[in-house]
Amino acid sequence: MVAMIGDPHHDFPAELYRRNGHQMAETIPPHCPNGHRFGPGQVLVTWRPCLCTPGHTGHRSWRCQRCDEDLIWPACTRNSSIAHWDGARIHLAGPAS
Repeated sequence: MVAMIGDPHHDFPAELYRRNGHQMAETIPPHCPNGHRFGPGQVLVTWRPCLCTPGHTGHRSWRCQRCDEDLIWPACTRNSSIAHWDGARIHLAGPAS
């Protein structure tokens, strides 16, 4: 049985984590903004320091190894030119700010 959980200390949406017994795994977006599927060797998971969102010190970042496009969570309030993922769907980047 897989149960969805959230992180009450960081307001992570429940969709970002899966728990199966004593194992917990972070869920990743299914693909990059250009549609390249994420999988082993196809995505680089990193952390981007940023103080744009109160209560957060940065953004989880997923970088596609095929096209170098990034997705972040949570959305950056200072830079709308980076696509973001909310745990359910990908929101494409807006014009550079």
